Amino acid sequence: MNNLVRGSSGIRKCLREINMNNDIIQWIKVASKLDNMKTVSHFIENGMSEAGVSMKIITKFNIALDEIFSNIVYYGEADMVEAGYGIEQGKAVLVLKDNGKQYNPLEKEEPDINLNADDRPIGGLGICIFKKLMDDMTYTRQDGQNILVIKKTID
Repeated sequence: MNNLVRGSSGIRKCLREINMNNDIIQWIKVASKLDNMKTVSHFIENGMSEAGVSMKIITKFNIALDEIFSNIVYYGEADMVEAGYGIEQGKAVLVLKDNGKQYNPLEKEEPDINLNADDRPIGGLGICIFKKLMDDMTYTRQDGQNILVIKKTID
């Protein structure tokens, strides 16, 4: 099912459904601009809420989305970002794809949080936080795209 939707703000969104291990995942595709993070966040939040995911879990996904999306925009050099959500085997799932330069955030070394903030190098804390909030994360690079899948068990 392919639908092209033009929002009132003129943001082009492409929604489609695919079957992921017999579970439906919904997608949105936006330009890699920080202004579009709110659109993606609302899309994920509304969809997960309709699927019965608790606000507590949705908030954790929003924290992860904020970190990942902003990193794609600021550092990834991507043109487009696709975000998808679904429910798979008792877990809420968020998938982020981008066509930017290859980067696996799961390989990022965790910062030493015992150091004084002035002595710590800048960066890495957001990724550390979202890793601790989620139950399962995988990264792949396929067909020139970074694909990050994060999962959280539904309460």
